[in-house]
Amino acid sequence: MSVELMILMGLAAFVLGGIGLARLLGAARNRVRQRAEAIASKRAGHAASAPGPVHAPPTLFSGWVSRLMGPERVQREADLLAAADWELWPGEFVTVRLASGAVCALIGMLVTDWALVAAALAVAGYYVPYAIVATRHRQRRMLFERQLPHMLQLVVSSLRSGSSFARSLEVAAQSCEPPMSKDLEVVLRESSFGVPLDEALHAMARRVQSDDFDVVVSAYQVQREAGGNLAMVMDKVAETVRQRLRLRGELRVLTAQGRLSGWVLALLPIAVSLVLVSTSPRYFDPLLNNSLGQWIFFGAVIWQLIGVLLMRRLVNIRI
Repeated sequence: MSVELMILMGLAAFVLGGIGLARLLGAARNRVRQRAEAIASKRAGHAASAPGPVHAPPTLFSGWVSRLMGPERVQREADLLAAADWELWPGEFVTVRLASGAVCALIGMLVTDWALVAAALAVAGYYVPYAIVATRHRQRRMLFERQLPHMLQLVVSSLRSGSSFARSLEVAAQSCEPPMSKDLEVVLRESSFGVPLDEALHAMARRVQSDDFDVVVSAYQVQREAGGNLAMVMDKVAETVRQRLRLRGELRVLTAQGRLSGWVLALLPIAVSLVLVSTSPRYFDPLLNNSLGQWIFFGAVIWQLIGVLLMRRLVNIRI
């Protein structure tokens, strides 16, 4: 390992370690401050369902990044991190992405002299943390939606036994597993602090970002304003959610061949290139040792990525 690469890895570890240490020292204090401000704003008459301001993280550089991002971008990043259940500030998350991109770019510059490769690695390193968080969010949302019919059935049973809706949610939180139980506990905790239940549910819907749960919250809001049998309404919503899940499962089976074909077409050029390099190490020298060949190689990689994205878009049918 070269000295430059060791120095680079040490700097990256120092930045990430500083972020983690600041999180450990300042997380509890900032959570208490945010909760106190939320209660104060509620008592002052402000709407709790509206997205509140996201405070600057406890690290100086991350605070600068948050101010450069702007409030709208900060709120989008905060919603994504909350949906993925990652306890990071938006400024910290973007700082990690910038550090990842810089590390990948410098590694590319140390390994090869191609500026295009270094630029491509920088872009890839910047988006890798986002892809990890987005994958975590998608997995968590799928698990949440699979648990949603069971949670609604528990709520319906509790309502029919004479319990209130808040008590029914408490029963569901005690009976369900994460992530459903964790999200419901947050709703109940916010309600105990004085936040109206419908606003706490809207905040939960914004965190989980599930279309099925949006239907549940809308149904509860309509029933609360218009009246009616809440148990019957939730029973109908539970049946609708079950039908949507069943239809999604059928579509996933029908599109399995297309997804497999997309993975094969995406990995086939990489596999063939590895075989050629292992059997004939200088096979790609005419392509990579001149500027025209490098541009052709870079263009082929870009078109390959575009093809993968298009195939994923074709087989990704949302209901």
